[in-house]
Amino acid sequence: VGAGGGRPVIAGKTAGVCHLAWSADGRTLAGYAGDTDGVYLLNTVSHVSTRVPGIRLANHVDGLSPKGDRVVVNTIGSDAPGGDGSWPLSYTPSLYDTRTGRKIPIPVRGTLIGARFLTDGTLVVRVKGKKANTWVVLDPDTYKVSQRVPEIPQARNLGLLSVFG
Repeated sequence: VGAGGGRPVIAGKTAGVCHLAWSADGRTLAGYAGDTDGVYLLNTVSHVSTRVPGIRLANHVDGLSPKGDRVVVNTIGSDAPGGDGSWPLSYTPSLYDTRTGRKIPIPVRGTLIGARFLTDGTLVVRVKGKKANTWVVLDPDTYKVSQRVPEIPQARNLGLLSVFG
């Protein structure tokens, strides 16, 4: 059902049913399998679900680029707890190309505790601080740092719900 309401439609079936993230163009839905066995993309136009190559184990999907070609996830090791837990207050983000499975380095120093895409493709990375966290804004084309924004100290230990640019 669209944001404005209307008649529901079936988008398709996917194994990626947990911690869902939409692409800004509304054509792709990403999620991880509840058993942590990979991340899946559902193309809502063709109704086809595919597994993202290169991501073996993940227990959180937190962002999808506007065209669905990059995904932000929390990858885990084989000995890490899995399953569908609660939304994490923080996690170490990993960025993957959804077509090739290549892991893309996030060029930000410090302890990364989250990341999200804005609707224009800008990647915003949350970096842990002693008194307050910092938002590092990366250019959508080059992934170079374009801005640093201090987070209010009261939000330091809170989970991230959304980022607006």
